[in-house]
Amino acid sequence: MVAESVTGSETTGEARTTRVQYQQLVTLLEEVPEIARGLFKGDQKSFWTKVWFDYKCAVKRKLRDNKKSLNATGGGPFAQKPLNDLEERVANFLFI
Repeated sequence: MVAESVTGSETTGEARTTRVQYQQLVTLLEEVPEIARGLFKGDQKSFWTKVWFDYKCAVKRKLRDNKKSLNATGGGPFAQKPLNDLEERVANFLFI
């Protein structure tokens, strides 16, 4: 379902997912958040499942690093990694 709507790397042989492809993927997953949260029962062996998993983990890593830096002691500077608008959308609809 998702792989049919988002075209790109798997058909052209490129190894990187573009920002436009991420935006399309996130837009589709916002419409059906059960898929994004892993609650969808069905065929999930598509290329985009791996792309989504990697992107979701990258967003979680940024959030975790920001929280770790905020809670750190020692008087050093707060090393915040700002989230872009797409990462904010992902964090909001995943409830993280």
